[in-house]
Amino acid sequence: MSAVLGDFVDVLLDLQGEEKMSDSDMVAVLWEMIFRGTDTVA
Repeated sequence: MSAVLGDFVDVLLDLQGEEKMSDSDMVAVLWEMIFRGTDTVA
């Protein structure tokens, strides 16, 4: 069996209805992930 799994961005894009995020909210979440990741290794 091969299951198609998406990454975190796929999950954000697949949200529907009340759970749906605006484009600017998705960009903010992704930037936070990048900056928080670099902050932990600095």
